[in-house]
Order: sequence, then structure tokens, then C-alpha cells
Amino acid sequence: MAVCVLSGVLLVPQGAQAQSGLDGVIRIQVGRNDGNVSNDELRQRVWHLEQAVQQLQMRVFSLEATGAGKFPAAQSMVTCFVKTPFKGTFSATEATETAAKAAVIQKCSAVIRHGFDCEEDKVRCGK
Repeated sequence: MAVCVLSGVLLVPQGAQAQSGLDGVIRIQVGRNDGNVSNDELRQRVWHLEQAVQQLQMRVFSLEATGAGKFPAAQSMVTCFVKTPFKGTFSATEATETAAKAAVIQKCSAVIRHGFDCEEDKVRCGK
């Protein structure tokens, strides 16, 4: 028996009853397409679908109110670099320009000791 759960609404195969389970989830059956469906049965199915839609709507409103499921805004990164005449280019990418500059200067200073090539005024940055 295949069962599909869709954000709080459980769709069960044909033949199962539409009901609210112990967990409060409204379960609806997948409709049949044989043309022998009474008006009462259609009304009951519409009512169950309306209940399921209401349950989903309440869940969406609840999630929106609490901010759950929201993704943080993408943070732009800054890349800084310094070109040296004999030891190549040193670069670093960080969330802030200050952090990227500090990382570049640290990398450069680890290779070039007591040199002027690693000074902050020689570091260039961009996004």
C-alpha cells in the first residue's frame, strides 16, 4: 500500500476512509474515476478536501508567523589580494573586507618576513 504525506495532509490509496488521525492529520483518499459517484459522496469528499486545505493553510500561516523555514540572506563575500614581485600573489576571501585584508596580510607575512610587499596599502579588494 503506497502512502504519500504532503505537509500535514496524508493521501492514502483508494478504499481507505477519509478521517482525522490521532496525530490530527486529515487523511483523504485518492478519488476513483469510474463515474458511479453519488452527490453525497462528492460532497463528503469536497468537505474533507476543504478541511485538508484549511489545515495546510493554518500550517503555512504558523510557519510564516514564526519565521521557520526561512533561509538567511546570501552573504556577499569580499576577496582581497596583494601581488609581490618575487613570491607571487596572495589572496583571501572572507565575509568582510577587514577580515579578507587581515587574512591576506597574514598569508603574505608568513612567506615574506620583514618585507614591504605585505603592507595594508598594497592590498586590493573587490566583491
